[in-house]
Amino acid sequence: MKSLAIALGALLFSFAAPAHAERFSLDYQAHAFGVAPVGKVRFDFTIDGEGYDVITTVRSGGAYALYGKQDVDGKSEGVIAGGLPRWTSYVTTTATKKKSRTTTMTRDGDAISVDVKPRYATFGDPAATEEQKRGSYDPNNVLMAMGLVAQRTRTCEGRFPTFDGRYLYDTVISEGGGIGRMKEGGYDGPVLKCNMQLVPIAGYDARQRAEQKKNPPVGEVWFALVDNARIAPPVKLLLPVTLTKVNLTLSNWRVSNVQVSD
Repeated sequence: MKSLAIALGALLFSFAAPAHAERFSLDYQAHAFGVAPVGKVRFDFTIDGEGYDVITTVRSGGAYALYGKQDVDGKSEGVIAGGLPRWTSYVTTTATKKKSRTTTMTRDGDAISVDVKPRYATFGDPAATEEQKRGSYDPNNVLMAMGLVAQRTRTCEGRFPTFDGRYLYDTVISEGGGIGRMKEGGYDGPVLKCNMQLVPIAGYDARQRAEQKKNPPVGEVWFALVDNARIAPPVKLLLPVTLTKVNLTLSNWRVSNVQVSD
């Protein structure tokens, strides 16, 4: 009788509802000053049950390629707890014409390990504390955190502490243009338009703090409000970077809900 119950249980389990992974792949064209092409960006968001990953790819080009290069390959993995992503690993490599730097961060419980190769000459004054690191998002999963909140609340409100291995800043979202509509790059639907500001906290030197006080890093982000999705992915961004603003305009939109075999 016991073996029969086990067999029936296994049979019922085999007919359980399949799991699904929610995946968004978004390609953008990057322009400085609103007109000069400077490269391409891609974000891949995957939510699989309570696990997630975010992959970022940046390839410089256009006018920027004439005098510089900055290519980025990054990935964040973790779990979604309480409706927000908690990273367990983050790896990003940034390559310029002169050097390449890889930042690896791992979380094991409350212990945060940060490995930067080659190391920075300084980690700022003040440097980020261990407590600040533990309570922060990484630069990849902060996009997922903002998208999860935007999808759930339909509002532009939130302060998301962000740590990239050296710099700690608050990514602050506030009311912008409200809910509108966008038809661009394959997406045709409602969007939530928000203002975005990066507020420096730790990891910066005196020169960087002076520059950011002179030119506050402010921008925008638009989230796609997709029916029955868990995340509202960013479909337009105005990124605050040194000396200019970089527009990311959507060029290709792909979404899939994929059945996952156990």
